[in-house]
Amino acid sequence: MSQTPTVWLKAIGTSKEPLPAQWLKERPDFLTRVTFAKQPKSIKSGDLIVYYAHGHKKIFAIGRATENGDTAAWDDTATTKYGYSMGIRILVAIPKMQIALDSPMSPGENSYIQLSATEYGLIVEALNTKLLDAAKKTWVH
Repeated sequence: MSQTPTVWLKAIGTSKEPLPAQWLKERPDFLTRVTFAKQPKSIKSGDLIVYYAHGHKKIFAIGRATENGDTAAWDDTATTKYGYSMGIRILVAIPKMQIALDSPMSPGENSYIQLSATEYGLIVEALNTKLLDAAKKTWVH
């Protein structure tokens, strides 16, 4: 019997230092690692992490944690205050902020917050709609 994963909304960037608009080109490291200022002890392997671009107020990716946050170690080579990192496997990603999903919620001043199943369902529904609309616009007859 598998346990239902916890879902987290994780802020990436800040309003003063936003994620680059073409984050996939400039920050491909976010495809395999996610960073934190404090050790993310609440996050467990298998949990879902929804990437929220703080400076853009957009949701741009959903991934699955590949390790437990309580084992995340501080990286002494970190050049920012976000020295804790943990592995992630991205399930869906939108490569540019201009086409990312406007977020109905924010983690506020927190690095990450837990989402309810209902909140996650709304995000997935909106993301599905956005991706289907984009696919219809690019469909060539």
